[in-house]
Amino acid sequence: MLPDSRARLLLAAVGFALVPPAEPELRLLQGWLAAAPAPTLSACRLTGRSGEHDNVCHDCPLPTLPNGERADAVARISRLGERTKMIPAPIKATVARSVLDALDIRIGTILNVEDVRGSAKLVRLVVSFGDHTRTILAALKKERANPAGELQGRQALFVVNLEPRRMAGEVSEGMLFDLGYEDGIVPVLAVPERPVPDGTRAG
Repeated sequence: MLPDSRARLLLAAVGFALVPPAEPELRLLQGWLAAAPAPTLSACRLTGRSGEHDNVCHDCPLPTLPNGERADAVARISRLGERTKMIPAPIKATVARSVLDALDIRIGTILNVEDVRGSAKLVRLVVSFGDHTRTILAALKKERANPAGELQGRQALFVVNLEPRRMAGEVSEGMLFDLGYEDGIVPVLAVPERPVPDGTRAG
């Protein structure tokens, strides 16, 4: 993040940002506010009105910002999020079922996330598919502040029958199946709703 990013995040939270935060900053701000104690849209206990808070309203359930200001942060961040709404892309041309059947998409557990030296984008994922592990490269450095801390131990979908691809002097043995990149929004993992055995196929 840029040196003034923290200030921009705080200004955005209290509603005085002249420029909306960039998508990665908005995501960080949403995470920061989500970690605050009991964020809610309930009415302030001091003023009795939702979205109106006094600096001395210490028992109000809404988050306290570092400068002591009270703000209806959840509502404000929701409005900031609306500025980043995307327009869904057109549906692609119809294909035969056999095209989809040709792809081998499986669940794998990310055992380790390692830096790829000399690359500004890539990390090396060591992924378990049950009966074997693979090394899969993914451009995650600019999408996540702490790829290892966020992804290690998580299950996700991977395409495992693509031709090996050489990137930054290393070979990737598959592709992480993520959501959002093609639409210009910060990608998220495609994950199962509950744990399943590594190597489980999608389809």
